[in-house]
Amino acid sequence: MPRRPALYPRQKWEWAKDLPVSDAPWEDLLRLPDIRFLTDNQVSLWTSPDSMGLEKVWFYPVPRAPHLEVERFDSGRIAQSSVHVLRGPRGALMAGGKPVNWDTQSLQWSPAEITRTFASPDVTLRETVTIVDDAIVVWLRPVEGTSEVPLSAAWSSSVERTLSGSWRMHDGARVCMHDDGIAHGWVWFGSEVTNWQGKAASGKFGWEASIPPQGGVLVLLLGYDQAAVERRLEAMIAQCSNRPTADVAGLFLTKAHDAWQWYMKRMVPGLKGADEWVRRLYYYQTALHKINLYDIPYEPFVYPYTCPWKTGAVWQWSWNTPMNSIAERWLNDPAWAESGIELLRENGGALNIGASLHRLRKPRQFRDVNEYLPALQDAIGGVKNLPATARQFDWAFIMPHTTPLGVHGIWEVFRRTGDEDYLRRQLPEMVAYEARLTSHDADGDGLVEYEGMVDEYDYSLRWRTAVNGYKKGTESLIRFDRPLELIDINAQLCLLREDIIEAAGIVGDRNLAKRIRQRLNKTAKAINDLMWDDTRGWYGDLDAATHELTGVCSIAAFSALMSGVAPADRAERMVRLLEDPAAFGTPYPVPSVAADTPDLDPGHITYGGDVLITSGVWLTVVALVRYGFLEEARRIIWKALRMLGETAPTSSYSYNSMTGAPNMDPHTFCSQSAITLDLFVRFVVGFVPRYDDIIECWPFALPTEWEHLEFGPMTWRGDVDVTVVWDSKSGYTVRAGRSEFTAREPRHLWLALDQRDRLVELPDPSVSGMPVMT
Repeated sequence: MPRRPALYPRQKWEWAKDLPVSDAPWEDLLRLPDIRFLTDNQVSLWTSPDSMGLEKVWFYPVPRAPHLEVERFDSGRIAQSSVHVLRGPRGALMAGGKPVNWDTQSLQWSPAEITRTFASPDVTLRETVTIVDDAIVVWLRPVEGTSEVPLSAAWSSSVERTLSGSWRMHDGARVCMHDDGIAHGWVWFGSEVTNWQGKAASGKFGWEASIPPQGGVLVLLLGYDQAAVERRLEAMIAQCSNRPTADVAGLFLTKAHDAWQWYMKRMVPGLKGADEWVRRLYYYQTALHKINLYDIPYEPFVYPYTCPWKTGAVWQWSWNTPMNSIAERWLNDPAWAESGIELLRENGGALNIGASLHRLRKPRQFRDVNEYLPALQDAIGGVKNLPATARQFDWAFIMPHTTPLGVHGIWEVFRRTGDEDYLRRQLPEMVAYEARLTSHDADGDGLVEYEGMVDEYDYSLRWRTAVNGYKKGTESLIRFDRPLELIDINAQLCLLREDIIEAAGIVGDRNLAKRIRQRLNKTAKAINDLMWDDTRGWYGDLDAATHELTGVCSIAAFSALMSGVAPADRAERMVRLLEDPAAFGTPYPVPSVAADTPDLDPGHITYGGDVLITSGVWLTVVALVRYGFLEEARRIIWKALRMLGETAPTSSYSYNSMTGAPNMDPHTFCSQSAITLDLFVRFVVGFVPRYDDIIECWPFALPTEWEHLEFGPMTWRGDVDVTVVWDSKSGYTVRAGRSEFTAREPRHLWLALDQRDRLVELPDPSVSGMPVMT
């Protein structure tokens, strides 16, 4: 076998202990009938659709650096080889030695377990599956009334891409170390294992075991250290061998449920009242943060991070991390939102496809996507001669920041936490990104050129004039043949500069603020002089060489409102197009490109006309609020929330703007779909994120026909927790510590604790000189 790689461990992350406790019920809301996926940290599984047991298990990441072919950089194969994949174990039930064919199967999912019931005329069997850290448990037991014919299960499993391995026996348990560096440990409780067939060299193995009336429990452990897995198995056997199988299963199930109870009761602010579907969507979306969390206790993963979606995109992505943090900032420990951003800073980018467990060769200079993607495409195309080992090729696995909107997420987290230490660590990253992107203004007109994929517009119709041979469905649009000057990139660059100016004021760097202000003004003027299409009443993208509009009308133009660079009269014209069915007034808000764009297909993800939850819905609402279009913002918020969850909760990041159907599996568990939590907390509950000690509330989207809404407790500053309560009879109440303030109707409030810790109302900042947060 290949030599085991050296690992550099760290302690697992410890979340804050002194978090408030919510008494809001949540478990019944998240008992759902149609989800086969379960996860905890590095281990994920899918139950088998047509048999007992599992379809597959994923363990991420493998410790070994991926093998690179000399002639080309195959990113697809590298992505596959970075995940350890186990097919199965599937179980076939035998009754009296004969196969049992199931007539019916029912399923109930919760974040902590999946329970299924299999039924035939003579046999009814119940199966519960759970994960606790790196242990998978499958508990099988006959249901009372099942025939007394002896039952047994034949199990089969195989490991993908395994070339060699070695099995060891441990008191009826078995351990195998596979050549990708992952160890398996198996043990069955309840009866003797028979007919074991282990072919470690091919990665295939199977066994049989009887299922007694009290049931049987299969435990699978995974890890990097074979000896450690063996020690855990031996301890487990000593602890559990003489216990009833129900007790063995109960040990694991209790731990799994306790972990989720702690998260939902302590980390998540509680939600009561409102409509049931709203509460269900709220807890479903807050569950996405924990579902997609990776806390990998080895270098280079020195901080936890939330992946894009653990059902597929398990790596870190430099845009998703800070954008996901915008929703995560409302959790009760702000470290959850900060940690993934800190991991980006630590490694000089995101630990992307191919990252493995070793000490990185970090990039020596700050890069952006305009430099990264062409270099990566050259490698994919075989232009470069690759080095012998992947460790000398680390730059390809470390993805730099992409769009300014992603970097803006750094500032959004600070607005919620007020953590100046975090800001001082991150400000150099923001400044370096701004300087690097500014360097791509080749003609000096104030507009930067862009040459690669824009997050969530991956394969968009926006690129049809920039890519030779553009066609629908292509997946090779990571590099443009003709650079563009994009409205969203340039307007969001103004937004980022606004962030830097305000941050410079906080840290006392006047020279930085002055320099960035000059750049902001120049780009804002160029946007209005060159990118405005007066005929359409919309901002558009430009061909960088000719300065001609590309002709594709995109919702990305609302970045001009989000950044505040659009004049009021132009903003009004753009808002009118949100109601125009030929433009952006589709049944579900808001399409990525106008509805009258040729070749539109809202059912094709990131192509043209689909609803992008972050770059479409969230961005547009924030932009509308900045310009005071509150009714339009409220309408989009509630249409989007209903699209995501009124019938049943879903978690795609792209939806059909005509039908409202998700363009991915309804339960893809995309982290970025949870960004609507930010809209709910900010504009329905009413919390406005501020980095100072003022409590600002503006619940303009709160349905006043609701009789009751309670949100909290939520950590605010120090040891002060905040709760908001809406009661149709008594009004809108804010509680902070032991004090509270009530307004008869929901309205814009600015509150502060005085020297006696009493909540007092402050005057409107527009007339008092108090800072106004956009």
